Amino acid sequence: MTFNSDELLAGFAPVQNNQNPLKGLNPGQLKAAETTEGPVVVLAGAGTGKTTTMVKRTAYIIQEGKAKASEILMVTFTRKAAGEMRSRLANILGPDVAQKITVGNFHAICADILRRHSGLVDLPQKFSILDNDGQKDVLGTIAIERGYISSRKDSAKISAFQEQISSWKEEGWDPEMVQKIAGEHPDRIVLEKLGMEPGFGTQAIKTYFEYQDMLAIRRWCDFSDLVLHVVRIFRAHDDVRQREASRFTHVVVDEFQDTSPVQNEWVRHMAKDHQNLCVVGDTDQSIYEWRNARPDIMMNFHKEWPNTTRVTIDINYRSTQEILDLANTVVAPLRLKDGLDKKLTSPRNGPEPKLFFKQYTSGLEEAESIARESEMLMEQGTKGSEIAVLCRSGMIINVIERGMRDRRIKYVVAGAMKFTDREEVKDAIAYLNLANNPMDFVSLERIVGKPRRGIGPQKIGEIRRVMISNKTDAVTAIEQVAKKMNARTVMHRTLLELAEFIKNAQNGIGQDENCGQILENLLEESGYFAWREGNDKDKMKTMRIENLERLISEAQEYNTVADFLESMALQAAADTQWDEDSVVLSTVHASKGLEFDVVFTPAMETGIFPNARAEQTSYGMDEERRLAHVAWTRPRNKLYTSFSLFRPGRNGTAEPSPYLVEAGFLSSTTTPKNSYGSSRIRRRAF
Repeated sequence: MTFNSDELLAGFAPVQNNQNPLKGLNPGQLKAAETTEGPVVVLAGAGTGKTTTMVKRTAYIIQEGKAKASEILMVTFTRKAAGEMRSRLANILGPDVAQKITVGNFHAICADILRRHSGLVDLPQKFSILDNDGQKDVLGTIAIERGYISSRKDSAKISAFQEQISSWKEEGWDPEMVQKIAGEHPDRIVLEKLGMEPGFGTQAIKTYFEYQDMLAIRRWCDFSDLVLHVVRIFRAHDDVRQREASRFTHVVVDEFQDTSPVQNEWVRHMAKDHQNLCVVGDTDQSIYEWRNARPDIMMNFHKEWPNTTRVTIDINYRSTQEILDLANTVVAPLRLKDGLDKKLTSPRNGPEPKLFFKQYTSGLEEAESIARESEMLMEQGTKGSEIAVLCRSGMIINVIERGMRDRRIKYVVAGAMKFTDREEVKDAIAYLNLANNPMDFVSLERIVGKPRRGIGPQKIGEIRRVMISNKTDAVTAIEQVAKKMNARTVMHRTLLELAEFIKNAQNGIGQDENCGQILENLLEESGYFAWREGNDKDKMKTMRIENLERLISEAQEYNTVADFLESMALQAAADTQWDEDSVVLSTVHASKGLEFDVVFTPAMETGIFPNARAEQTSYGMDEERRLAHVAWTRPRNKLYTSFSLFRPGRNGTAEPSPYLVEAGFLSSTTTPKNSYGSSRIRRRAF
């Protein structure tokens, strides 16, 4: 039977006036729920029912009259988590009350605030959110113009600029702050993992200035801007900060171990007047330090907020004690550093994971064995979707896939292409973006050849240059380019027709029509629908049409194009949907928040897990331990671990992961050598 560990706790009927919403909580959860005033940090381990605790705490606050539902702000990290939270609140409070609580992720909540005060950071109210591809497009343009790269083929450096600028934004640094902090040594504030050539810091700072100017001119902001812009407004306009913060008397932040400095600053601005701030998280599951998440923010919460109450929730309702013993072992060295007295316990017992440990000669042998064991588990009644193979890298997943295919086992790779990443969906959204934002040359370039209009790359580049150099909109730029041409040519007529279409599309935005109808009209009038339907050579034609119809259906739920575009842009990476008979293959990063009946963790080898690149950063080795902890806290009943002595491309015999030795799976008879050297390993008798 599939279940979520949080749901093991009773109490999801709507709260009646005489009903205690805290019924069913264990002592740690009860203390967290009853501590409703002042700063509270809740250290909630994996599978300990933190969502249940937060929901019941909120119900208690409302029922006891400590705050109205509209005065509570609950911040999550993903849209999915926000939806789950709201659903549970509706179950326990009733939908009418739950609807009044503000629940959302950082980016969605900040986007809402930013639209109310966008003029304070030189943005129009109708700004567009630039996606990952759009960011790279703009940065590539700037880098080429400045001579930092010769062409867009240098994607590695474009990505480095993107990653560095995003990192600075997550620190809370605008370009002026970066320049001031860098001083005469810009390279000293470059991400250590990038390993770029000397002088990269200077290039990145100049690119950052120009990038932000380009975003402002084009009415764009990227995802990191959503939080940073609001923080900049709060820093400069305390009256605005007070007005926004005063809407709430209680603030709750989930997954606080993953907050970046700028997100933490935003939380501080929202809660500092009343100080009724409850943060919930698990430093043992902080696995995103590579993208500026800082577990030390949670560790030092009590220093930033005096009189903090600290509550530890460590009874795990997901896994057996035998599995948790291993999960505790891998993070034990971190306990010596952080001084926390936290150790997961379980009321359940199960089979000893050491019974399922195996050593293989090759990676392919390992993959074949995992596939065979998965097949046996399914024959015994375990659903495929309750079996997961969690790998440290995609390279290992590729080998596991071969094993599954050889035995004809249906599987899904978690994190496969999302709906919003599909070509036709991105095209349709680009049409809407251009209609909503006439300065958006990235969207113009995406749709100008879909359907084909005979406008080649050279002419598109000319239009783009006019838009950038003259700081003008798409229609004006197209008309200026057309004016230079012979009026009798087909290209002249084609350009004017395109300009007229864009004008009509922009006018259509202002019509009193549903967003779905506007999108459908755009795709019909542009010829995009007919182009897709007429492409019989496209094997995915039917699916593309269905995806467009689904997108239109979703858009019909929105009254304005701006609201729909924001919703689509903010859509977090959703879990891939899979059938009950599909085994799940996933990286450990993508598995966070999920749980399964059975979990395999293959390739537990030095150089793979922990990853060899982890040694290149100051935080890498600690994060590898936390990744292993996440992997080993996903299964409910069975945990399989394994390693292989040989893998393609590796010289010599592999050394098993030190985590296996620490956990007692193996004992080494010799002093371990380097990551890819040989060592004699003796397997213990179990």
